[in-house]
Amino acid sequence: MLRRVTPLLLFACCFALYLAGSARLAATPVVDRDNVFFRSDTRRVWNDLTGPRFSDHRRTSTHPIFVLLHHPLGRGLTHAFAALGAERQPARQLAAALLTGAAGALAVVFGFFWLQALGVSFARAALFAALVGGSAAHCLFASIPETWIFSALSLAALALVATGREVPEWRFQLAAIYAIGVLTTNVVPVGVFALLRHARDGLGAPLRVLLRAAGSGAAALLAVIALAFVQQAVYPTTTLFFLRDTVGKEKRWIQWDHLLEHPGKTAKVLVRSLAVDAVVAPEAHTQIHDDLPMASVEEAGAEHYRSRIPVLLLWVAVLAIAARGALRPGYWTPPVLAAFAILAWNFAFHSFFGNDRFLYACDWTLFTVGVVALGFDRGAPAAGRRGVLATALVALCVAAVALSNWRFLGEAASAARNAASGG
Repeated sequence: MLRRVTPLLLFACCFALYLAGSARLAATPVVDRDNVFFRSDTRRVWNDLTGPRFSDHRRTSTHPIFVLLHHPLGRGLTHAFAALGAERQPARQLAAALLTGAAGALAVVFGFFWLQALGVSFARAALFAALVGGSAAHCLFASIPETWIFSALSLAALALVATGREVPEWRFQLAAIYAIGVLTTNVVPVGVFALLRHARDGLGAPLRVLLRAAGSGAAALLAVIALAFVQQAVYPTTTLFFLRDTVGKEKRWIQWDHLLEHPGKTAKVLVRSLAVDAVVAPEAHTQIHDDLPMASVEEAGAEHYRSRIPVLLLWVAVLAIAARGALRPGYWTPPVLAAFAILAWNFAFHSFFGNDRFLYACDWTLFTVGVVALGFDRGAPAAGRRGVLATALVALCVAAVALSNWRFLGEAASAARNAASGG
């Protein structure tokens, strides 16, 4: 019975948490302008989810068919709430909150099934999935209108279908199309998981495996290109993501000086972002961007982590046990190697692309927690008194992380209100 209801409990608890988070952040200028939280495009995504069909949807340059996939749902919910008597603005905000909250909660459920597919025991898979749900990345980006939580959902689904045995190709294609359709750079995780699938199928020669994986990824990409034409016919203001001019405009986000002039600082920020901040965020502070204050953690120093010391100690304890488990036989399976490959990709890519790295944290949170979860399960006793204590440690960590990140939302809201007043 418990095994059947656990996914529903995870969904319900996370969905409620994200709706509460949306309510906590609703008084900020989150839908009035972009760059309120971590350089996020909340105003733009709010419009893409719930705005009029002919409004500005040009940012499909990097989110190829996001509008086609999500606007009908968001606009439909907006009209439904308006028909029930809600005013237009609150109706749009509620519709967006329901979509982002549901995406975040579904990502947690898919993550739970993926952790089990990796080999994590049932109870610990549930706890580590809850850790993903209560992570800073999920708490923030499932509570505001942004594309990143939908990317998290797509990658969780992709990981699940790629890791499962005897999953038909059409299911992988659906997950791959959604992943690329939400974010162009998800073509890399699609390639990694396509390679994983075909390598595990035992197709023989490495060249044949590579060709089959490339064909699988190319099929998904071609489907997204075709759907982009459909999207532009329905939404004339959208942009075709594969055009030369469209791709060229994204070069403005490339920051080679991060890597070339400050390699040590860049590496430190990325390690911190991948291993710590995505799960336990430091205190949010105000950073000036385009002459306006913005909530950020990019330049967080030791003083911003002081209030997080108790929960960080718990997370470090979990990491230590996971490191021990990573040395045990049976840890370095192909799915784990795929997860590490995606973490390595994010580390390499964001060493020169983007500014506030927390903005992209939804793309790696599940994989960070996944490799830790399997290592912990291998490194900690499975049964007996010590096994119970180890599992209790994870449960305590989950509760502490969730409480810490609820506080983090309040800090981000304060910084956003400062942005609204210009102080």
